[in-house]
Amino acid sequence: MTPYFKRRVQTRYWLVVVWAAPDQAYHFFFNTRRPRAWQRSWPLGSLPSTSLEELIVVLTAVRAQYHFTIEYRQFSPDAQQRLQHEVPA
Repeated sequence: MTPYFKRRVQTRYWLVVVWAAPDQAYHFFFNTRRPRAWQRSWPLGSLPSTSLEELIVVLTAVRAQYHFTIEYRQFSPDAQQRLQHEVPA
C-alpha cells in the first residue's frame, strides 16, 4: 500500500476486500479517488483458503496500522455484518 499512498490533498484512499467464491479467496485492492479524476484501483494480493476469523485478525492489524476505510464486496449479509462489527472502525 505504501507506494500508492501519496498523501495528496483532496484525495480519498480506501481498501476493498472482495470475496471470490470460485477461488475461495479474499482479494485486496487499494483505491484512490481525486476530484475531477478517475478512480484508480491497485491489486494488493489475496488470501486463499482463509477462514473469516483469520480475515478478521488480518484486517484488524491492517486497520490498526493504516486507518483506511475498508469496503467489503461480495460477502454474505451475515459475514459483512460480522466484519463491520468485529473489525474496528
